[in-house]
Amino acid sequence: MRTMKILSGVLILSLMLAETTLGDIQKRVVGGNTCSPTERRYHVRLTAKTPTNGLEKVCGSSLITNRWLLTAARCWPAGPEWKMYAEVGGHPGPVKPQVEIKQKMIHKDKKGKTHDIMLLQLPTPVPGAIPGPGVDPIPLGDCTQLLAKFWGKTSKPGEFKTVQIAGYDATTPAAPDAGVPDAEEPAAEDPAAEAPDAANTKVLHCAELDVMKCDASMAKSHQDIFCAQRAGVETCRSDSGAGVVYKNQLYGVFIAEDNGEECSAAAIIMDVCKYKDWIKKVIGK
Repeated sequence: MRTMKILSGVLILSLMLAETTLGDIQKRVVGGNTCSPTERRYHVRLTAKTPTNGLEKVCGSSLITNRWLLTAARCWPAGPEWKMYAEVGGHPGPVKPQVEIKQKMIHKDKKGKTHDIMLLQLPTPVPGAIPGPGVDPIPLGDCTQLLAKFWGKTSKPGEFKTVQIAGYDATTPAAPDAGVPDAEEPAAEDPAAEAPDAANTKVLHCAELDVMKCDASMAKSHQDIFCAQRAGVETCRSDSGAGVVYKNQLYGVFIAEDNGEECSAAAIIMDVCKYKDWIKKVIGK
């Protein structure tokens, strides 16, 4: 009888532990979680500001060398009144001083069309380590794996592969989405843009997405993109510019379309492999 009670107790304890473990995994994988202190240290928070009306637009970016950040072009709103600031090493905290970005490079193709990918040069190189864990750049994806380049394809993560993304929650008073940069017609002024948005948390969240086929409407895009999605994981406008990572390498830059459903729709991702030659030419590597 005693033996049966012991076995019964062990069984119940095992089931309880299994349930807890599965719940933790489910929460971490499906809904995302707070990034660990040593995770995604290369993630740099960008804030575009205008002194005229106090609007702000927050984006993400990735440190790819000690001097250069890779992000989405839409993160820098049109207009001379906007100034861009970067906070290197802001994760996991404490808050670091913001430095103003003066130099930007936006990709344009041979037809003069703008692509939603941008390089920003920091005013001074990032030291090898700053207070807390070191801030190391993330390497660009290995875009010549196997025979991908020979067949005229890239080695971006294939369909159903799992990629990682990170971002902050909604930000302070929202600025209009810059949309496609350098558009011929300026966007109409939106009075609602000055309305307060949700509070900013300053806590970096990590999540996983599964690579999938893009919607047919995206096939006509002049940009090189791929898409990813996972049930329960939402990617929003303030996450634009965040790096999309596979096997600890940077394969994409997330862009959020301002279509009213950007948080629940599939993530649209600029294919870094297709822009790697341009990136290396700009940064001199």
